[in-house]
Amino acid sequence: LIYAAARDITERVAAEEALQEANKKLSLLSSITRHDILNNIMILKGYIELGSDMSSNPKLTGYLNEMEKATSSIQKQIEFTRLYEEIGVTVPAWQTIDDLIGLIDTPHIPIQHCCHGIAVFADPMIEKVFFNLMTNTIRHAEGASRVTICCEEQDGRLAILWEDDGPGIPDDQKERIFERGVGKNTGFGLFLSREILSITGIAITECGAYGTGARFEMVVPKTGWKREQGDSKLGS
Repeated sequence: LIYAAARDITERVAAEEALQEANKKLSLLSSITRHDILNNIMILKGYIELGSDMSSNPKLTGYLNEMEKATSSIQKQIEFTRLYEEIGVTVPAWQTIDDLIGLIDTPHIPIQHCCHGIAVFADPMIEKVFFNLMTNTIRHAEGASRVTICCEEQDGRLAILWEDDGPGIPDDQKERIFERGVGKNTGFGLFLSREILSITGIAITECGAYGTGARFEMVVPKTGWKREQGDSKLGS
């Protein structure tokens, strides 16, 4: 029985190592392919720009402008594949919210937070989530003067609340903003954020009242957060 168990573990480890090696090769292949495609896109955009400069035909210039928009869209989609490929590659780890907020501190909008001494177990790309939320506030929350980040315990789970004092998000857009391709820029930020958080079971929704600001709620499972030593309560 012991021999069979040991053999089963050995085979499982070998299978996992083979899978990791296969993933490395696929990642390398996609990286090389992505690099070559982006290089060709840059060449294409260069010729489009030259054509626009040389053209005196308004109709042709219009066609060239549409070609430039299409190549820019392809470029963004290719760059998105690089970001998505990085999700789940690195083993999740404990990260403090203090550190995550420190990475996005900006003079444009002051941040007030009450999540001192709290750590969450998440994919290392969670810092990209906080960056995306701040970018979303700067770009879309017209007139916003602050961001407030608070932590609340809810039946053993941790709710991280990100709020701004901008116009907020209409009810019919609250779920759509997490769909791939929705948005005024790349349309990938909040979609990627939800995917990154889901690696360790963290859910994110937008639940603010339109007209009073955006409110993003990230709910961390009971086993996915902890207080750092010396911090006895939230908001300390």
